[in-house]
Amino acid sequence: MRKTTGMDITAGSLGHGLSAGLGMPLSDRLRKKDYHVWVLLGDDKTQEGSVWEAAVAGTKWNLDNLTAIIDRNRLQNGCVKSA
Repeated sequence: MRKTTGMDITAGSLGHGLSAGLGMPLSDRLRKKDYHVWVLLGDDKTQEGSVWEAAVAGTKWNLDNLTAIIDRNRLQNGCVKSA
């Protein structure tokens, strides 16, 4: 994130990116700022409960300045068994 301008955090493999991204527009609302937050998720992250909880919360709080983009490449981070 220090090498890419505009990237505030990198969340890693536990699916916390959308949860962190959710907090940014909420804090912007409190500070009366007008920013748009973009979160990039791998399709494997959508299996994490925290992603769905953040999605539901974003809808509940009517966050129209939060966009999640899912990279649906059907690859998951995990073990590969070789023959």
